[in-house]
Amino acid sequence: MPFYQVIFYVSHRPGCAALALRCADIFRAHGVRVTAAAEYCAKEAQAALGAQPEAEALDGTDVAVVVGGDGSILRAAHALAPRGIPILGVNMGRVGFMSELEPNELDAVDAMCRGEYDTEERMMLRTTVRREGNLLLDAHSLNDVTINRAGNRKLIELDIWSDAQFISKFRADGVIVATPTGSTAYSMSAGGPIIEPTLHNLTITPICAQGLYAKSFVLAPNRRVSVKIADGHRGAILTPDGQEGVCVSSEDKIMISQSPYVTRLVRIKGKSIYEIIRDKLNIDH
Repeated sequence: MPFYQVIFYVSHRPGCAALALRCADIFRAHGVRVTAAAEYCAKEAQAALGAQPEAEALDGTDVAVVVGGDGSILRAAHALAPRGIPILGVNMGRVGFMSELEPNELDAVDAMCRGEYDTEERMMLRTTVRREGNLLLDAHSLNDVTINRAGNRKLIELDIWSDAQFISKFRADGVIVATPTGSTAYSMSAGGPIIEPTLHNLTITPICAQGLYAKSFVLAPNRRVSVKIADGHRGAILTPDGQEGVCVSSEDKIMISQSPYVTRLVRIKGKSIYEIIRDKLNIDH
């Protein structure tokens, strides 16, 4: 599909601004207009990229380029997914599971401008928190939703439900509800399974739980996960995609389900998820 305008999201990490400008030059050489989301663009690149407030820059945009790490892609996805704008990730982070290109692979942008690319849809989560009947939070996330004990407080006790069916009770530091994309993030570190990212399901993984019974569960995408904090346990923090969290307690109704939005990632190189995992985790073949 041809495109006419690209929006850049550029991390403040060293080297990201220069790399973004090189990438922008390739797009301009193909007649593609370039802009940037001023709120998420390194200052030294803003003028050259014609940065505008994000809401204005998104008007007329066909594709986004995120220069940074996976965290930068997560932030951009919150604005791009509802608009169906695909993301090309250029990795300047430590791992970069979601990024398609490394800094030395910008030549692939020429192929993209010729229409030689695909897009891959990634499931997202929707999380709502209600308190005394009022909506406290309504958030969409690409990786996961975490509920962690706050500060140095004691372990929290969590009841987990799938629709009307009770799943399990965890006494733990917290719990992670992840998408397949998020299965290689915090969930993996907590012992959760690695899942092909194009699948649609929910994974529930306890964090440092007491008891051998506390295992991960993988649920169908149409399930609605309810999390109940046991009475007397306070001070938990609910965080979608590592963004700003909200304090939750036993009085709150927490519901996590499949979002109506998907994140679309640009794929140029045609690498399989298994190649990506081996490369990123330095696994010998």
